[in-house]
Amino acid sequence: MGNVRLSYTDANNNGKIESASEIIEEKNYYPFGLKHKGYNNIVKPLGNSVAQKFGYNGKELNDELGIQWYDFGARNYDASLGRWMNLDPLAEQMRRHSPYNYAFDNPIYFIDPDGMAPMSPKDTPPDVITTVSNTRGDKHFKQRNISIKVTLTVVNSAGVDLSKTMFSKPSGSASLSSFKGRADGYNRVLGVKNIDNISIAVDYKVVESLDDIGKNDHVMIITDKDITDAVGVAELGGRISAVESGTIATGQFDETAEHEIGHNLTLDHTDYGLMNDKGTFDNKHVTKEEKGEIVSGQLNPNDEDGIYKDSQLNQGEYYKKPSRGFY
Repeated sequence: MGNVRLSYTDANNNGKIESASEIIEEKNYYPFGLKHKGYNNIVKPLGNSVAQKFGYNGKELNDELGIQWYDFGARNYDASLGRWMNLDPLAEQMRRHSPYNYAFDNPIYFIDPDGMAPMSPKDTPPDVITTVSNTRGDKHFKQRNISIKVTLTVVNSAGVDLSKTMFSKPSGSASLSSFKGRADGYNRVLGVKNIDNISIAVDYKVVESLDDIGKNDHVMIITDKDITDAVGVAELGGRISAVESGTIATGQFDETAEHEIGHNLTLDHTDYGLMNDKGTFDNKHVTKEEKGEIVSGQLNPNDEDGIYKDSQLNQGEYYKKPSRGFY
């Protein structure tokens, strides 16, 4: 379920974790997320107080004013009640159920990765999952809130330390801040103008072997080999990318990774901003038109509230771009 259950540190750098002194915190949970009490309650001062707030399902616990709610993104969750504290934004699609129930009251089987809707293991193959909510407008003009979730397997073939990168944990979720905000698009065939508000996050896991890649995963390989004329490469509109491990030392790993994910999400090179072709990232700007291009790669301009999966899109549709080689 992605729970953070054990935090530790190799304080003396001897390559081993001493259980008596280097276990920072242990957490165990009931199915609905309430933490067990009466044991595993030792918290050592060696840890990072911010990082230790991430627990059940890998989500951050908000303890301001003693509310003890988990921030899932779209909604806040109270594990002591097993209920959301906000109305389900997709409530109209699940009228049989309370808009406040968590995981259809069955967290052993269902998950809710972002607070939008419960999903079963059969419903959630590794994928690009696009959630649309709050659609307004008519057949020629639409405004939507769009959340895009990319499932990514990071293959650390170089065996480098990722603790200071966006992939700092064995698995987790990373928000791509450069792609957040207004996204503009216009489909001339249908005569539809879109002005959307988007956010993009990556659900990742770090592995060492290609054998651990899922069926529909996007894959990023961290390599210690030189990539010709670049520090990264990606399949445009596809699922494969690679980043040189040397970008960690230069402090440009996260920017390079976001750049390559942008290519996977159909963006070409530009003369400036995050997608520039020079490999410099003084400016991480992504235009509203570029964000609109990402949306058009995942959705029909007339798509309304619902959940859309990249693996289920008809690759022959006019709005879905095929892979066009590596950039």
